Amino acid sequence: MAKVQSQTARILIGVGLILLGVLYFLKEVDIIGEQLNHVIFSLPTVVLVIGIILFVNSRRKSLAYLLMALGSVGMIIKSFNLDYSDFIVPVILLALGFYIIYRHVEKQREAELGGDADSLRNQYKSEYDVLEEVSVFGGNKKIINSKNFRGGNITIIFGGSEIFLRDCELSDGENVLDLFVIFGGCDLTVPSNWNVKIDVVSLFGGFSSKRYNYSKSDDVDENKTSCHQGLVLFGGGEMKVF
Repeated sequence: MAKVQSQTARILIGVGLILLGVLYFLKEVDIIGEQLNHVIFSLPTVVLVIGIILFVNSRRKSLAYLLMALGSVGMIIKSFNLDYSDFIVPVILLALGFYIIYRHVEKQREAELGGDADSLRNQYKSEYDVLEEVSVFGGNKKIINSKNFRGGNITIIFGGSEIFLRDCELSDGENVLDLFVIFGGCDLTVPSNWNVKIDVVSLFGGFSSKRYNYSKSDDVDENKTSCHQGLVLFGGGEMKVF
């Protein structure tokens, strides 16, 4: 699933960049009208695009829905040349109401899927073994202690995250950890006995790996692999091996 999400997100970014280039070209040759240009190249459009990226690349849909709604409303306001100050309060109220209702429905759905208390705890444990990190316009630090780590997704947009996996043990087989970083940074700390493969595409950025306290006694299990893949665009990242 992580691999499919990564491929979809990369295609989305590629198509978005092509579309942005075409629109900017049309703007420069005065084919796009001033009003349409005023709507397309605006902050609400950026918010809408970020929401779409989160919707495709993350299982946490509530934030994606909220950003897409705010971006859409902002574009409508701009298209009619309305005053933003008249809509701040109603937009905030709508956003909060939508978020509260959606979280309530989401919790009910989790409870129905989980059934009794034991199965619900197992469900949360399964999710704990799969990392789902989202950082938008902010920063996070997270320490994972899973004994059956199966990879996951890291989505960073205009933010940063530090993920500590030193106390984790990999699950059998290939465990894909997908990175999606735009205008941000991500630092990963992994144990020295992990078998790690890196396949991260960097555009106008970089992703590096550094090993600290190297020891030849570290036993690497070739049957357990952590595959770090994804896209870093106008950002950076580092994997620290201890």
